[in-house]
Amino acid sequence: MDATPCVAAPSCAAPFDAILLLVATPGPEAPERAPPACPPPAQKSAAPWTAADRAHDPPPASEPAAPTRLMHCSFHGDADGVRALLARGADVDRTDADGNTALVWACRGARNAAVVTALLDAGADASAASWDGSALLLACEAGDEALARLLLKRGARVMDEDGGASAALVAASGAGLTALVCELVETDGASLLEGSLLARYTLSTALWEASCGGHAAIVRYLLSKGADVDAVGHDGHTPLLIASVYGHARVVRVLLEHGANLFAQDRGGATALRLAKERGHTTAAATLEAAIAAWWSLEDGSCTGDSGSDGGDADPDGEGCDEDCDSGRRLAPPPRARGLFSVS
Repeated sequence: MDATPCVAAPSCAAPFDAILLLVATPGPEAPERAPPACPPPAQKSAAPWTAADRAHDPPPASEPAAPTRLMHCSFHGDADGVRALLARGADVDRTDADGNTALVWACRGARNAAVVTALLDAGADASAASWDGSALLLACEAGDEALARLLLKRGARVMDEDGGASAALVAASGAGLTALVCELVETDGASLLEGSLLARYTLSTALWEASCGGHAAIVRYLLSKGADVDAVGHDGHTPLLIASVYGHARVVRVLLEHGANLFAQDRGGATALRLAKERGHTTAAATLEAAIAAWWSLEDGSCTGDSGSDGGDADPDGEGCDEDCDSGRRLAPPPRARGLFSVS
């Protein structure tokens, strides 16, 4: 009598045990059998937390860096749960595996002011940060000006511990939070304006973000505080180049007034005028063309503001020139920039 292949299925209790195959000589048409599948594991019901549950905040001993219930309640804006856990002695500055405290989770999630206030009242570090940013940064990135001001009022640092300005200023500049940008700079202005190279670089990065977002008032303010008008950012774009890409004519005007290089090029060799024209930003392109024409008139000696220079028709009082002329005087491009534009 022919024997049929016999396959012993793996035990559901030990799914990774070796499978024992007992093979006999098969018959001419012996069907192939697959081992039966294990039933899915039973799902535990997710019962809602009670006040008694909240008293047991620490995670299991097997997962010492797992998020705590205080973090969970903070993220979801459960102010009652946060207060109950804090009253039972939950560690307000405990961190998970990524360095997040409950305050960081609160600013990453619901951003509930009552939750944040309760955590700060319990002694939470207002400058708490994980590997991907601080509570203040998260508030600025979300455009939550009220929450950012609350953190600043309760002692959040604008500057990182290593002396570099935090990304909060950059985020607020990109979000167009003008008043908050001023407050961030003034809160730790000495460190920003007289601090490390990294701190000064952060001012320029904030300028780049504000130019990208079209926030002319912030651009003007950061330039007044010493930001580099020609700081190079992504793909070699200066603030003028990135403002031209998005057609922010007011920002273009402000940057030109502060001496931005008209002839700067990105990594692809494109100038601000070319980027504006390619994208159909007529107002920004017209502003740039006027500035270029003013620069060429300076080169020809027709508007120097100095008597008797180069034999041109001088304006002895320095008046009567287009206001772009003064900017153009500061915008002398490198020699290789000559001839990039044909001025008609």
